[in-house]
Amino acid sequence: MTLIHELLMGRVKRWLVLIVFWLGIGVLSALHWQLFFAGGDPYSWWELYRIKVVLWYVWGVLTPIIFWLGWKFPIQETRALRSILILLPISIVFTLLYLVVYSALLMINVPDAPGLFQNPVAMFLWVIGAHSTWYFLAFWASIGVENAVSFYRRYHERELMTSRLEAQLAEAQLSVLRSQLQPHFLFNTLHSIMALVNQSDNKTAIQMLGGLSDLLRHALEHVSRHEVPLREELDILRRYLAIESVRFSDRLTIEWSVAPESESAYVPSFILQPLAENALRHGIEKRPGAGVLHVDSRVAGDRLLVSFRDNGVGLSSTADDSIRNGHGLGDMRARLDVLYPNAYSLNVEPANGSGTMVRLDIPFNSQPTHVATG
Repeated sequence: MTLIHELLMGRVKRWLVLIVFWLGIGVLSALHWQLFFAGGDPYSWWELYRIKVVLWYVWGVLTPIIFWLGWKFPIQETRALRSILILLPISIVFTLLYLVVYSALLMINVPDAPGLFQNPVAMFLWVIGAHSTWYFLAFWASIGVENAVSFYRRYHERELMTSRLEAQLAEAQLSVLRSQLQPHFLFNTLHSIMALVNQSDNKTAIQMLGGLSDLLRHALEHVSRHEVPLREELDILRRYLAIESVRFSDRLTIEWSVAPESESAYVPSFILQPLAENALRHGIEKRPGAGVLHVDSRVAGDRLLVSFRDNGVGLSSTADDSIRNGHGLGDMRARLDVLYPNAYSLNVEPANGSGTMVRLDIPFNSQPTHVATG
């Protein structure tokens, strides 16, 4: 009941505002007419007031039609000329039709007015000469109001969408950071470092610790950035794979095929490391022999294509769903949905021969599409 009451009261208030607004316009119009004739007006104040208020209420009833036309044919950068060419003849016809109503209302309200006002044709011609410019401009002023309101509404909606976007991206970014620092990778790395120390291979252990330190530092530096150049992502990826290469020893070979023009493309931060980790964990790590991971990036038209191909154990019916929709790829798709809605693809599929192929296809952008505010 409270909601219904609020809706009804809101509607009543809107109608009261409209009634008072057009009443005020009618009074001002009558006053303007009195001042224009400076005492020579054939109408009494009551006749003039009655005529003007009725006329402006009629215009007020027709105004929603003008607003609808303004909404239907918005005067925006890409559609301004087309909309103006459509609205111009409409505005002329609309003004003339209203002036016909104007003339009829004058004759009905003041049937005994002297002279030309008793001749419908003469009345209409006089009304056109006296009022056509004013109502033609009033039509376009109403179109301007509708466009201004629509512009404000779109601006407000964009502000709300941007706020929601920032919140979603911040949440996804924290999730990615947690993924970057997940225990699985850290424990494996620390275990490898301890093994190197036990083997008295202190030099390699120190190198691995330094690589881990650099990787974590880069992760913390990138947490406030939604998108970074691909070259920075590749730098993080190389640091990650350098650590993993020590752990895998001679069982891991990395092949790079990076097109130079692709390195300037902006991509979501931390987008590559989870893809590489997915290939290592689900493919090469389970392979008994040596493994190869091929990293490829290139530009095709206005698209950036990144792929990871491994010669691991490949996809199986039981592992398919967990690999395609696991925690890492699930977080990644959530971020891609926000950054590039309906404009990306992330596919996991069997590679030619053996192993798995992960393909990422996103728009090529030489500038970030979303700037972090934090």
